[in-house]
Amino acid sequence: MYHSRAIRDQVPGRPARPSARASAGHSQEIYTCPRLPGSIKELLAALDGIARVEGERLVVLDEDGLRTRGIYDLAWTATFSEDEATVEAARWIVWEASQAVGARSASIQELYKARSRGEYEGMTVPAINLRAQTFDMARVILETAKKNDSAAVIFELARSEQTYTFQRVFEYATSVLAGAIAAGWKGPVFIQGDHYQFNAKKYTADAEKMTDEIRKAAAMPSLPATGTSTSTAPRWWTSRTPRLIRSSTRTTGAPRS
Repeated sequence: MYHSRAIRDQVPGRPARPSARASAGHSQEIYTCPRLPGSIKELLAALDGIARVEGERLVVLDEDGLRTRGIYDLAWTATFSEDEATVEAARWIVWEASQAVGARSASIQELYKARSRGEYEGMTVPAINLRAQTFDMARVILETAKKNDSAAVIFELARSEQTYTFQRVFEYATSVLAGAIAAGWKGPVFIQGDHYQFNAKKYTADAEKMTDEIRKAAAMPSLPATGTSTSTAPRWWTSRTPRLIRSSTRTTGAPRS
């Protein structure tokens, strides 16, 4: 997100005082240094009044608060937290929040097909590879796109970039979607792999081995998708994620009513 997990020990874990800045034509208050919750319970507490989990879905209570405060804590937590359950929860919340506010991950295939049918012209779609500060860069790119009334931009991550930028696809996508929320973006968010093509010679020699190589590069485990607000939910987490979040809020040892 900001650089990689490799530098997280150099990043302060406590928030600075909120500061105001002008962005995309309006003034907003943001945390100059987001909080780093140490548990799911602390993460939910940081989102109190902004969003809450109801059953298998996330309900956004304060979209402006999410955009200017909560999403910074979520993006920071999803990248730098040492607690894997909290990381999983933060990623799930970012995905659900992006669905709720209208900044949904989408494939650009239909836009390309529309162009092939001659349904629009005079527009190009830039493809940008973010190798560092992914959350901040995605936010600025989409703020600029809004200002210029740009319709589409693609965020890419090459197979080689996963290695030397210390970003896997689930971390990259989470940071990009968080940036879209912070930018107040309304519309599809195009995220795709760069250079994930099949090698024809390798595929001819051993189709399954070549296919498995692509699967591993995409880091998409074969796990059941969680019951979320859309059928396009990614498989970055198991279906236990909402239950994990709810169970973390229960008081252990409390008598049953």
